[in-house]
Amino acid sequence: MPEILKDIKLNTGSGLLALYFAAALTASAVSFFLIFTFSKNVYREVGGQHDRHFELLSTASSLLSLDSSLTLAARQAVATGNPVYAASHGLLSKELNSAIKKINRYTPNPEGSVHTLEVNEANLQLIDLEARAIRLSRTGKKKEAEALLASREYVSLEKNYSVAVNELLREFEGSINSEGQAVRGMLFKISLVVTGSVIITLLFWALAAVSARRWLKLRGSSDVMLAMREAEYKHFFDSVQEIFYRVDWKGVISDITPSITRYSGYTREELIGKPVTDLYANPEDRKKVVAELLAKGMVEDREIRLKTRDRGVLDVLLNARLLRGVGGLPAGIEGSLRDITARKAVENELRRMNRLYAILSLVNEATMHLKDTRKLYQEICRIAVENGGVKFAWVGLAGPDGVIRPAAFYGEDGEYLKDLQITTDATMPEGRGPSGTSIRENKIVINSDTENNIFMLPWRRQALKCGFKSSATFPVAGAGMVTFYAGEVNFFTKEEERLLATLAENVTYAVNMLKTNLGNKA
Repeated sequence: MPEILKDIKLNTGSGLLALYFAAALTASAVSFFLIFTFSKNVYREVGGQHDRHFELLSTASSLLSLDSSLTLAARQAVATGNPVYAASHGLLSKELNSAIKKINRYTPNPEGSVHTLEVNEANLQLIDLEARAIRLSRTGKKKEAEALLASREYVSLEKNYSVAVNELLREFEGSINSEGQAVRGMLFKISLVVTGSVIITLLFWALAAVSARRWLKLRGSSDVMLAMREAEYKHFFDSVQEIFYRVDWKGVISDITPSITRYSGYTREELIGKPVTDLYANPEDRKKVVAELLAKGMVEDREIRLKTRDRGVLDVLLNARLLRGVGGLPAGIEGSLRDITARKAVENELRRMNRLYAILSLVNEATMHLKDTRKLYQEICRIAVENGGVKFAWVGLAGPDGVIRPAAFYGEDGEYLKDLQITTDATMPEGRGPSGTSIRENKIVINSDTENNIFMLPWRRQALKCGFKSSATFPVAGAGMVTFYAGEVNFFTKEEERLLATLAENVTYAVNMLKTNLGNKA
């Protein structure tokens, strides 16, 4: 009779074991399918956002540059009477109209937003005035044509156009931020679903392991099944891509998924037993996280920056909850980290480009109403510092002796210009820097890293003392240059260099027109 009962127990345990393993395998398959499906959807959504943002950035930037080109073509057609410029004006008009229609696709209303309608209306009126001026010039009425392009109506339309474009850019920035918030909400929901599926999977595996242990204990081989359970758990733990971690209440890392190596370069073994504050780029962020956990019991979607071994600083999205022990006392923290470095880079690039668009727009507006080159130079420097995120800006003019002397400046320079010696003579070290090269070769010169740029040697010590870690210089009117200084290395990108080229053309045109007008008055 005891043998029969033992066989019944073995058969029952074997059936439960098979049932638990089947359930665990099913739960694992569902869990991995959810992780794969959600990851693919997130990648598609984020990738689609990046594509839309890039298309938006490219199209929006063309509104200002095309308008500047249209203005230049109209003035050249009036001044020279050359039909090539008139033809160029017609082609640019079609291109600008196409760009405005293209931007309408990014607005919730298929007919465009209020700002796109304002841009389109101002654009059509500007093109009409420019076309009338060109026709007057062709009939020999050059003075009337020039007066039309300098009229109050024309200047007012240019201002309205610039204001409408800036409002449109701010509208798109708000839309982009809303999309970012939606993605973050989606990521949080996905994290909950994935976490839930993982917990269910682990529950079934735990039940299977318990059943297996009891069954093997009857067989006298429980160690074998225990090793199998541990191997399965280790495989799952090692294959998770999101970073899950746990720290004790003293802030020491007690466990972390091996996926940390992919993002930070540190291995799991290197980090376990180490203070978690060693990973924080800013230790104050850790204090804020702990304070919020004590107050609320959890932290959701907090952006923090972590140190890495070989990737510099990593931007991550942190979700965590407080673990409590006996008597409800805090016992530790567990949570997850998601890499958002690429997304942050796109957001920073958009903010940086918007600053340059602001400079371009405001400088174009200044060229319309300022009638003195010195005041124009001073206004350019002020706009760059107050609206463009640069630390200091100055304008230098080369004299007959080739020496470049300051004509205007704005910002805190720490007496940088006091004893500054610059020339356009390429045989001298003082002539091979960004300013001398820009005037001499009539090109934009980007200094990405003051400390390691050999051509900055004559001014390096004073520049670094003032916090000028990078700079951008562009030529103006043949014998002058404008330099912007930034407090960050690699502040000026290739896309910004293209906008600086447009800015250089517009300022040069304005300066030449002012000089021509002054000469005519004399």
